[in-house]
Amino acid sequence: MKVQRVLFQETNEVTFELLDDAGQPIEIVSRFMRHLRARDYSPNTLSAYCFDLLHFMTFLLVQQLTYEQFTPAHAWTLLE
Repeated sequence: MKVQRVLFQETNEVTFELLDDAGQPIEIVSRFMRHLRARDYSPNTLSAYCFDLLHFMTFLLVQQLTYEQFTPAHAWTLLE
């Protein structure tokens, strides 16, 4: 997985996407990032969220969990 910076040439807006190992956007993250961009969050905030989600999605992969299976009990392990 990796974070990719995206520049919209026509508007000069910057956003970020989280790509899976095949280089495809992770849809649930893309929807969340569109939600933030629609609310005019700054590019620095979008970047920070995307890198935090990279950390979270990597944790889920290592723990063999989906985001739907993540519970508050898993949060302690994530924060260690």
